[in-house]
Amino acid sequence: MALNKEDLKEYTLKDFRHHLSQIVGEVNHGQKRVRVTSYGKTAGYFISEDELAYLDAIEEAYDRQEIEKILFSGLETAQKPEKADKNWWNKQIDAGLTQVQNGNLVTGEDAYARLKAKMEHRKAQPS
Repeated sequence: MALNKEDLKEYTLKDFRHHLSQIVGEVNHGQKRVRVTSYGKTAGYFISEDELAYLDAIEEAYDRQEIEKILFSGLETAQKPEKADKNWWNKQIDAGLTQVQNGNLVTGEDAYARLKAKMEHRKAQPS
């Protein structure tokens, strides 16, 4: 599904409105991407349904990988030695905090906020 730079066309918002029928055909049949600009800044992209499905599949695969990382990390923490002392717990907390600070793990609150934002974004998308 990888498209070349030549497959990206750029239209101003005014031209996009004026050539909408032509653009729909190009995107739908020619597998083109369209970048729409307003006052020189990107206003959005127009892509085919196939490309959207492809991007959704990539996003889902990435989400599964992240969830697996978090679950695996949780399992490592859960497999504590028989005699877990205060030092062991402190090391686990420090290791977890380091992972959160480095962006390798997110807190439950962050994960909830990300999922909520993703759900709201998907609800806003026309079906």
